[in-house]
Amino acid sequence: MSLLPQNITLQLATLLSLRLVRNDKFNHCCQSSPRKSVKEWPMMNCYEPNKVCRVAVIGAGAAGLVAARELNREGHQVVVFELADHVGGTWVYDPQVETDPLGLDPARTVVHSSMYLSLRTNLPREVMGFRDYPFKVVEGRDCRRLPGHKEVALYLQDFAAEFGLLNFIRFRTTVEYVGRDPNNHNQWIVRSNAEKRDVIEELYDAVVVCSGHHTQPRVAEIPGIDKWPGKQIHSHNYRVPAPFQDQSKYVNWLADQCGCAHVEDWWENIYALTFKYRASHPQTYRDEWEYHYWVEIALKGLSNGGC
Repeated sequence: MSLLPQNITLQLATLLSLRLVRNDKFNHCCQSSPRKSVKEWPMMNCYEPNKVCRVAVIGAGAAGLVAARELNREGHQVVVFELADHVGGTWVYDPQVETDPLGLDPARTVVHSSMYLSLRTNLPREVMGFRDYPFKVVEGRDCRRLPGHKEVALYLQDFAAEFGLLNFIRFRTTVEYVGRDPNNHNQWIVRSNAEKRDVIEELYDAVVVCSGHHTQPRVAEIPGIDKWPGKQIHSHNYRVPAPFQDQSKYVNWLADQCGCAHVEDWWENIYALTFKYRASHPQTYRDEWEYHYWVEIALKGLSNGGC
């Protein structure tokens, strides 16, 4: 996983902050009419120089934080709603998982983050930071170019502290409803529920939704999946490998269903081919291309079993 590379997130947040959803044309472009490209959307002429707007930002992850900063820089009054008690959004690891491993039960206990314990970024830190706030190595912390999720969360915490964003954030606050004000279509009603406080409704000139899209699992409909004897879990609820130890028997069950070789045969074939190649090419057996070549050879060798 990664933040949006380089300045894309910053530019996106700036676009959102300058073209806020306050124009009535917004409703038109969100109706169920034939989908249009972004370039065809009507321009939202809602930014007026020197006008101070009251803006709600939902979510204090990467997008929410940079959106709040840009809006504040433009002189707007910003309120950030954050469900958790910290910034960082999905980058904050939570060992808890949902009560329904597949995420199908609407009454399940919902966990926001999809982080697993050993996750590292798939982009180097040099292209992950915001344009004017590089993702630098901090002494005493994870210095790898592809750092773990904890380092990304700390980077976002540093970003929030550096630009004074914590003053705008309402932690442990759930946004229950966002909708047009029926009395004034240029404003939005935001209904929020803060922990240990009453539900409140407030009016805002604009709303920026930065709550992410990694919380609601999407589960494919696979014919025959009900016959699977092993565990079924969505990756959103994966944290550590321990619960899946000694599960290779289910791999062999699947192999039997399609007439493929068992995993033990795969291991034996790979070992034999690797040993043979190392013996005949002691200086080059570690070459990456050759390695993949011999994996392909092993697969072809197993193809006689029906795969």
